[in-house]
Amino acid sequence: MADYFPPLNTLLTFGPCEYPCETWPDYLALGFGPEHVPDLIRMALDVELNEAETESLEVWAPVHAWRTIGQLRAASASEPLLGILKRIDDAQEDWVAEELPQVYEMIGSVAIPVLTAYLRDTTHGLWARVAAVSSLSRIAQQDAQARVRCIPILIEQLSKRAAQDPMLNGFLVNALTNLQATEALPVIRRAYEDKQVDEMILGDWEDVEIKFGIRDERETLRRPLLPFLFGPRADDDDFEDEDHVHDEVAFPGNIGNRVVQHSKAKAKARVKRKQQKKSRRKNRKR
Repeated sequence: MADYFPPLNTLLTFGPCEYPCETWPDYLALGFGPEHVPDLIRMALDVELNEAETESLEVWAPVHAWRTIGQLRAASASEPLLGILKRIDDAQEDWVAEELPQVYEMIGSVAIPVLTAYLRDTTHGLWARVAAVSSLSRIAQQDAQARVRCIPILIEQLSKRAAQDPMLNGFLVNALTNLQATEALPVIRRAYEDKQVDEMILGDWEDVEIKFGIRDERETLRRPLLPFLFGPRADDDDFEDEDHVHDEVAFPGNIGNRVVQHSKAKAKARVKRKQQKKSRRKNRKR
């Protein structure tokens, strides 16, 4: 295992994280500053730590490292941290999917260019690109200037819908709807008309109209989402009641006031990933 000197070594034994975690510890109180960013990046990407025994304390060190990077708002980490996103697809690492968008939100608008390039690169996995969408959406909600920059990026990506997974298109629609990007309505409608949007994410076109305030209520019955297509019912609390089917689907809520509502759509999306391999999160002791 690579050498990590104080205060980095404290993260090796800092211990497990609760899931979901509404409030992160104050890592800066441990003595971290901008000078530690390079080593924090090294720790977050450390393969040996990421692949450590699930019963160990060291396996949590990368999580603590990227959280610390976020609290430092370290712009220099924007591009290197992209290397972690592949773990969502390769290792079914839900911790990355949940927390990296939050880290990028803390880093801010300086990360927009690298996230945009990552999203546009079709060689990256579906769920890594979904995390990039979520990151851009969260950054866009910080201030008006970031919103103006991110909305055209998301619209442009949705315009490539025919060549993309409908699930990715669904998350793009969700992000644009959360941002109330009315300028995106024409491309969103065409995506639905072409049947290129996975309706599990946000719903159908009528649901989008309701979200945008174009209509008050549905005129047609909502089609069933056929949950049996996504395997057996999860053995945790992934599935909530029917009222949450179309709740916020982007990864967790606002920093400092993180409200987690696992919608059925998000849960089923996670089940789809977990069918390939059991999530490493479920092997960790909470």
